Amino acid sequence: MKRLASPLALLCLLFTVSLAAPSSQNKVTLRVKADAGQTARRKTNLTLTFEAAGQKFNTEVESYDKVTFAKVDANGQVTIESETESMEVKVNGQKIDAGEDAKEKSTAVVSARNELVSYKSDGEPDETKLGIRISQANNIVYPEGAVGPGDRWTHTFKADATLGTEPGTAEYTLVEISKLDGIDVAKVSLTYKETASGGLTNRGTVWVEVKSGDAVKAEWEMSDVPFGPAGDSVKATVKGSGTRVGGGPLKEQAGQGESAPKEKTIDDVVKGFDKLPGVFTFYKKRESGRDTIYLEIREDQLDKLLLLQATAATGTSDRVVQGDPIADIMFAFKQLESDRLFMVVPNIAFRADPNRPIAKSVERSFAESFLEAYKIEARSPERKSLLINVSDLFRGDIAQVTSLFAGGGLPIPGLGGGGPSYSLDREKTFIKQFKVFPENMWVQTTYNFARGGGGRSLMDMLGGGTAADGRSMVIDVNYNLFFLPNGYTPRRADSRVGYFTAEYQDFTNDRAANQTVRNIIRWRLEKSDPAAALSKPKKPIKMWMDNAIPEEYRDAVRDALLGWNKAFEKIGIKDAIEVEQMPENADFDPSDMRYNVIRWVSSPENAYAIALFRVDPRTGEIVNAGINVDTNIVRFFAQEHSQVTDPASFFQDQVKKHERGACCDLSKHVAPSAMFGLLALESVMPAFAKIDELAYVNQFIKWVVAHEFGHILGLRHNFVSSTELSLAQLGDASLVNRLGTSASVMDYIPFNIGALKKPGVPYFGQTIGTYDYWAIDYGYRITGATDPEAELPALKALASQCNRPGHAYQSDETADGFDPYVVRFDLAKEPIDYWTRTMEVSRYLLMNLDKRLPKPGKSFYEFTRDFRTLLGMYAQGAAVSSRYVGGLVLNGNFKGDPGQKDPIVPIDGAKQKRALELLNTYIFAENAFALPKRYFTKFASDPDANMIQSLLSGGETFPVRDQFSGIQTAALRRIMSTQVLSRVANNEFKAVDPSKALTMAYLFRSVGQSVWSELGTGRSISALRRDLQRAHVDALIGVVLNPTGPVPNDAKMLAWDELKRVHRAIAGAKLRAKDAYTPIHLREITMRIERALDAEQTIGGGGAPQRSLLEELLGGGVEKKGGG
Repeated sequence: MKRLASPLALLCLLFTVSLAAPSSQNKVTLRVKADAGQTARRKTNLTLTFEAAGQKFNTEVESYDKVTFAKVDANGQVTIESETESMEVKVNGQKIDAGEDAKEKSTAVVSARNELVSYKSDGEPDETKLGIRISQANNIVYPEGAVGPGDRWTHTFKADATLGTEPGTAEYTLVEISKLDGIDVAKVSLTYKETASGGLTNRGTVWVEVKSGDAVKAEWEMSDVPFGPAGDSVKATVKGSGTRVGGGPLKEQAGQGESAPKEKTIDDVVKGFDKLPGVFTFYKKRESGRDTIYLEIREDQLDKLLLLQATAATGTSDRVVQGDPIADIMFAFKQLESDRLFMVVPNIAFRADPNRPIAKSVERSFAESFLEAYKIEARSPERKSLLINVSDLFRGDIAQVTSLFAGGGLPIPGLGGGGPSYSLDREKTFIKQFKVFPENMWVQTTYNFARGGGGRSLMDMLGGGTAADGRSMVIDVNYNLFFLPNGYTPRRADSRVGYFTAEYQDFTNDRAANQTVRNIIRWRLEKSDPAAALSKPKKPIKMWMDNAIPEEYRDAVRDALLGWNKAFEKIGIKDAIEVEQMPENADFDPSDMRYNVIRWVSSPENAYAIALFRVDPRTGEIVNAGINVDTNIVRFFAQEHSQVTDPASFFQDQVKKHERGACCDLSKHVAPSAMFGLLALESVMPAFAKIDELAYVNQFIKWVVAHEFGHILGLRHNFVSSTELSLAQLGDASLVNRLGTSASVMDYIPFNIGALKKPGVPYFGQTIGTYDYWAIDYGYRITGATDPEAELPALKALASQCNRPGHAYQSDETADGFDPYVVRFDLAKEPIDYWTRTMEVSRYLLMNLDKRLPKPGKSFYEFTRDFRTLLGMYAQGAAVSSRYVGGLVLNGNFKGDPGQKDPIVPIDGAKQKRALELLNTYIFAENAFALPKRYFTKFASDPDANMIQSLLSGGETFPVRDQFSGIQTAALRRIMSTQVLSRVANNEFKAVDPSKALTMAYLFRSVGQSVWSELGTGRSISALRRDLQRAHVDALIGVVLNPTGPVPNDAKMLAWDELKRVHRAIAGAKLRAKDAYTPIHLREITMRIERALDAEQTIGGGGAPQRSLLEELLGGGVEKKGGG
């Protein structure tokens, strides 16, 4: 901070302007005048603004300085010493340490006419001489004679290498002689400009006390101020003001303002401010476009925990969305020093019983954090309260809003990040609304972020930006501040029932096997009448429906929310959830976290729904919540601009963990299934009939909202609940309407294919399920206990029902892995039944697609879009079914639970063989992708897409061979992967009856026969089949030539044998094929197998150095030179 310290010290010296008493003609003679040894204190405020490295910086400085008039010579020269006593610095709203270097001392000698004679400082050398230049720009050099109101004079400054001054000119005007706070003053204006091109300029005003000749107030604004190291400085703007706060240059002023005759009270400080009483009493005043805000806090409110929530009230679509939680800050105001209050964040992640000695160790070992410190501006002994200035709390970056705009933005595949970096523009950041209520206070701040680096971003140039002008990003942020509630009894979590948790480590028992305490996240629901079997709650969960929700969807949204009341009624709580429509003229913001709102938000492309709940981190109590639903979720049937998903990617394991606050990607990934459902329904409708798209969409919305509200209640995903009903039962209207399509709406459920040709059967689950009732019972049952440990026996007994039908629970940690029953977007008691039916329907629709699309007068993109959707569903069916191969079934029950099951069991061998047969039939068979060739010239890009959307659409050449081949190769690589082969080997080993297991020998033989079915027939081998056969040989070679990897040895043996079998089959085959490719292809395969087998022998051999594996496979040699 040295570059700020020197200018500030000199600015204090410039206030020593003096003038003689007015003459009879109302004119004054300006002269420096002081008594040796006198002191004064001054307060200086600076705002320095500049841009560097593409970012805007706003530096605010407040300093207090002591000025001593050390010596007065006979010739009128005065020696003035200045010492910085304190300095506070903020950069872009964040306080930084000014450091000891800022408290420097400096000495200046000025002449009687206030010309600078000499200057020295004990600080580091100022290479840029910025301090002396700023001092000169603000200095008033007095005229020879007397001057009066309206008189002007000028002064020319010469360069002085010793002092470091630059040549410049100044013009002064004595504006008036008047009073300021009861003091006779002369108001003098000045303008200054350095002679050199681009030199700094200044405009200012100084109010000078007539009697003493001392400046009591000054204001100025400088431009083109060089800031930074010499040769690498930037041009800054400096706005400043100075005030004498005590003392003066004359003996009669000694101690003036410093003896503090009476300490100011709160009422003195806030005189003229608007008073806003409530949870705290705030005082607000707006001057010069800025809000000054004081907070009065009672002493009995100190040390009590508060929660400050920051929520996006508006969004930019890509970086932040309306309703997004930005920060939840738990803190307490603590008076750790006599003159300051601190914002203290407790470390609640580590705790111990406060009555045990170990609590002292925990407190010493895990420190709390300080976010801010506020000077106590005044006190009220009568009200027992303190006053602090919180003007910057809500327009600064306490919630780290700047991190949302730090750079990157929405990435463009293949091109990296498309968004530039933005920095906070404090000049255009302001408090928009400020409201105080009895239990909380609510502030809305408008933030402006300025783009750094200059020029247009790639997104802007390609037409993909969402801002009105890419140089500025503006968002509103809502702050909600309230005391955290007490009197809530936490509930312990149980891994058999899926709730989000608030966790901490408890050191009370140092012999505990597990010190982690997990409390479930839930609402505080208490009966109004505890003795009644069915009672309304003291405080229901009240949800408001955004007035932006389209009217045609409101009934579906309301029904989805109220549908959860059935589970609460079953445990004795009536109307636990209330729903109200937000009026069109509502006086509250839908992002105001005092209200639990389901919001309807908009974005150009995104389709999602997300539950946003805010929690007391001490206990897990939900204090408020909301749901954001993007309007694009209802556009799944018209995915004009959606990004193309590679169908081969479905074969990859995608284990995900759904954390609280992370976006639930349900709506994004279910869209293809919803679109597939519409296509399937249209295919079975009579030609004269039409699908009721609104009814279809409302069913979809109701299910999505019910799912997200389950999160609002604290429930996690349950990805095994989709296996409650068989495929046949999913076509039973009465059963599905009563139970839903799954045991829980907390699963990711696809379109109910059982509804095809079955009137009255829901397309998506329309009610909460068996698991949901049980989970709500665990989380919200009224036990009457006031101690979490006291209710554990009853809760454990309830959780032990996990083996009942529909009660199984598995979540994100195990989804889309080795258990085919724990998969997102599957359905039916045996998911392979669902996916077999889905693949059959997809294939039928693909084979008949050009009979339906494109419609007359429409683009061929209609055909392309639906082709991609159907191909994706086809591939997804095969991918999920492939998880049966080497699969295991998980169960989370405990020892002794009724109906106890083993925790991990291999899947029945017959089911694994069925899955393998499905792959052989629908993926590896010769006719697996035998689609009409006429299709392949009907593909077209989206004619309405912009450049960004075109890039995301996957290109315009439509390489369908590569797509088909990619699906086959991905399927082959999955079942031949190290992980799958290892599980198959281990499952075979674990089998009680080996004859019923899927053996690796069966796996290799079955796949090999399907892939090489042409051998011995004389048929030509098509391009897709050649790709598949190459991939098969490569996979086998990869297994054989993996000497150090975890591939089972039996797998290597079988792969070696399969390579030999293929080699023999090719050698014995009668090559009757007349095409040019088949013979060459088989010769190439033969050569690759021979080299691989030779290389395999080399790897296991000893003796003299051999050629490398690469040399063996390539068939070449590398001459080695030199000795060994």
